Amino acid sequence: MFPLKKVFANKKIIIALVVLAVLVLGYFYFSRMIKTKEHISSNNLDALLAIIDATGVSDDNKIQAIKLLNISDPRYADIINSTDGNKMNKIKRLLNITA
Repeated sequence: MFPLKKVFANKKIIIALVVLAVLVLGYFYFSRMIKTKEHISSNNLDALLAIIDATGVSDDNKIQAIKLLNISDPRYADIINSTDGNKMNKIKRLLNITA
């Protein structure tokens, strides 16, 4: 067995252990932060904008199509699952599109 005093006497080993610890802690911190912040992917955003801009389609059918996108952002989920009749206008306001 190596004595711990000799192992920790080498500054390069200490620096490597500190860097490793920072990387591991950073990985867990950022992976947790990313999981808690749900964002719409660019593909879903493109599809959402295409659904909103579709002509000749009723708002109810647009809402059903938006539900199929499975957007997990709670702001959109609250609007889609609400019983209010102005769902499309609220989604447009959320996307900063003039209603």
